[in-house]
Amino acid sequence: MAAFTGTMPFTINPPTLSSILITPSSAAVAVGQTRQLKATGFYSDNSTQDLTGTVNWSSTNSLVASVSAAGMVTGVAAGQAGIVAASGSVSSAQRRLM
Repeated sequence: MAAFTGTMPFTINPPTLSSILITPSSAAVAVGQTRQLKATGFYSDNSTQDLTGTVNWSSTNSLVASVSAAGMVTGVAAGQAGIVAASGSVSSAQRRLM
């Protein structure tokens, strides 16, 4: 009997980021105080990863709350602000701060 060999090309795709969750889910920060937030990424293969230091953090109202690249929120003035974490085209739901 003759032996036959062949190849079959296939592609292995890495898991894709599906959503980002910010914790804690709600927070209050006093003026001049700080609060650390965490961003967790959920992927297409059901895995999770801490993305806190790699997402782009933003505040919807920087006059009320600022947020650092590491997810540290600082209370600037009384009021409400939303905090968002984004990576590529995926962003979290806003987390309201008071």
